[in-house]
Amino acid sequence: MITEPRRDNARGQAGEVGKTKRERFDHAGNSSAAQRAQIMAALRKGPLTTLQARRDLDILNPSQRITELRQAGEKIRTLWTKEPTECGRLARVARYVLDVPGVGTTNTAPASLVAPEAPPLAPATARLCRNGVWDLAVVACPFCGREHHHGGGSDEIPTFGSRVAHCHAADTTRTYQVVPASRVVP
Repeated sequence: MITEPRRDNARGQAGEVGKTKRERFDHAGNSSAAQRAQIMAALRKGPLTTLQARRDLDILNPSQRITELRQAGEKIRTLWTKEPTECGRLARVARYVLDVPGVGTTNTAPASLVAPEAPPLAPATARLCRNGVWDLAVVACPFCGREHHHGGGSDEIPTFGSRVAHCHAADTTRTYQVVPASRVVP
């Protein structure tokens, strides 16, 4: 006697009975296309690390989505950096940067990817130097992907905010918002 496979879940959760496992878990909010759209939206705002994609976007395998975006023609560079995990251990992670035409790259990108009206965010760590002045280290510039350092004042806490990108010092319209990274280094 041939029987059809059982289509309900073991717990019989409301609204889930009669659905296959694929129907329960393959929803549009977490589809590959939705994940690629989330990554592109994040990259338009600035660099994105593997850890940020996993933690903030709930994308468990961002490298696969980046590969798919590259195959679709997006110009995304990978820079390697070390960042603390949630456990506090330093891990070597990929930092993805969207190449924008005319901003220190030879690649071109679709016109829809040109820098937005609001300045992009540039996460930075703050370190108090011996002379009492804060050093703000932008790990990956949203324009060129390189590290830049900015003064953060000599107050008790560092002063973040708008800065001119060092890679475009002659063009004072190329600015980004320096924001605190996940932690301040003493």
